[in-house]
Amino acid sequence: MGAWAQNNGASQTRDNGTPRHVREVLVPGLKSLSTTFMSNNGQDGNMFDVKAETAITIQGFDINICDETPTLVEVYYKVGTSVGFDQNPAAWTLLGSATVYPAGSDVPTSLPVGGLSIPAGATYGLYLTTTGSACGFNYTDGTTDYSNSDLTIYHGYGKSYPFGDTYQPRIWNGTIYYTLGGSAYDLSYLDDFGRSQVCANSKTGNWQYTVLSGFGKGVYTGKASISKTADRWTFRSVAGSPRLMLLTFYPQMFRATASLGGSDFVSQLSDRNTKDDPPGCSAK
Repeated sequence: MGAWAQNNGASQTRDNGTPRHVREVLVPGLKSLSTTFMSNNGQDGNMFDVKAETAITIQGFDINICDETPTLVEVYYKVGTSVGFDQNPAAWTLLGSATVYPAGSDVPTSLPVGGLSIPAGATYGLYLTTTGSACGFNYTDGTTDYSNSDLTIYHGYGKSYPFGDTYQPRIWNGTIYYTLGGSAYDLSYLDDFGRSQVCANSKTGNWQYTVLSGFGKGVYTGKASISKTADRWTFRSVAGSPRLMLLTFYPQMFRATASLGGSDFVSQLSDRNTKDDPPGCSAK
């Protein structure tokens, strides 16, 4: 397929009449590396390593999936190799999930999950999986690795969901879309009333709060402590910060609230549907 398409609620239909929800988001400087879409096997998901020769930020994927109906796909990552951790869920972090609308076996299907920055020279493990659906991922038996000057995708494992049986060696079928350079933020929330925007890094706690209009208009940055539960992520500015920032994200409801305050003004953010927000902010 051409430029990566990111999911939102804008409904379209495919040639066969099934619904497709896409937002055409052309990311400046978007690059890609593909493996193969000639599958001969399959399982719930694939686990494999990637190595960044230069600093990159993964923006999304194409995958080879054989389901005929809308399917939930989860993406996990691990700093360092996946080897030896294929059945250790505690070693992995959920990057995100999305419902995809399969294009058919051996045809690229867009998976709009991204925001993972990988430093130059670093190896990360990736695990892309359905949640135990009837069909799952198509992949290829073998040991072929794929690379360009920026990135290497290594062969890895087929996996049963979530961290069950391992089948090897297996080649993930797909494309990684990425931009060069790291990003300070992987989360972005836009106020429903256009008053403000908050970006944050879910791993480092870096945040950027932009007051878009009115008193206090400007860009403010800082560092937050992070608390995560299944239903709530809380970012709270650390002690000594020049501004008091509080961001709360409810992942199951796709809702976020935030505030930025000080001695001179207070700004509020209310985002009742984070799925329609723009991609994450650029580093400042």
